[in-house]
Amino acid sequence: MNELETSVSTATELVGWYRRALAGEFFRTPEMLTEFRRVQAMADAIPLIVPPGIAAYAKGGSIFWQDSNAVAVAGQMVVNAHPVGFCFSFNWKGEQSGVPGRMEAFRAAAAGVLARAAAMLAR
Repeated sequence: MNELETSVSTATELVGWYRRALAGEFFRTPEMLTEFRRVQAMADAIPLIVPPGIAAYAKGGSIFWQDSNAVAVAGQMVVNAHPVGFCFSFNWKGEQSGVPGRMEAFRAAAAGVLARAAAMLAR
């Protein structure tokens, strides 16, 4: 890793980056921001963890290599005009046969947190 470009970040950094990006800080034109939002709204993780009917933007990824496993998803959902930043990550050691169960537990935990946040803001 180097000082200019890295794939390493914290959850706080990812949440902050989404807050800034979705506010348009990194885009020269409104059209560029619209396109960014369009692409980010297509993340496969969104319907798995964000409650139905809520606008969301995200990017996720996973890697399973030998017995090291990792999954993460970061983004923002908007509930009643309130942006809700999120980042969920999970690393574990284990055989590939255990991946589906771990992934479902990760999905359920993330979905539960976002559902609770949405319910609190819906009041």
